[in-house]
Amino acid sequence: MKFEVSISGYGESGAMPVTLQCFHDTQENVLVILEEVPFAEARTPGFAMITNLPLQTRDFLFTDEHLRDGIRDYFARDAQGIIDIDARLVRFRPDAKIENDGIDERGPKYRLQPDISNGHVAILAAVAFVSAQAPINDAIEAVDEFTKLYTAIEI
Repeated sequence: MKFEVSISGYGESGAMPVTLQCFHDTQENVLVILEEVPFAEARTPGFAMITNLPLQTRDFLFTDEHLRDGIRDYFARDAQGIIDIDARLVRFRPDAKIENDGIDERGPKYRLQPDISNGHVAILAAVAFVSAQAPINDAIEAVDEFTKLYTAIEI
């Protein structure tokens, strides 16, 4: 699945908004952060649109409520080696911009560094989107498997 993540409003005052193109290999569950492209406020043909902006043409609205899960899942993907960030975009790796801030009933809490950029948050939004899509992808795979079994039965 190809998608773009357009993020604005994080970082220092006047920080440039960012759009990253990404690819999620659903078979291998690998998320690839491919490249930075000019900031987009409209869907690029062939790409899903993820953003924190109130745009009409979006597929996933990333909010601050998604941050915790995006951070947790980013660290899990990084530890498992199932996130690949292009060498040109390593400046957006969010690792150094996140501090552990204890634990509550939902698990680890995190604190973002004040100088976190839109690019760092775009990677977290990409991870949050892929995680939110997992149940949908699982359902599609189950239907495909059921269809294969059903069509293999001779009546």
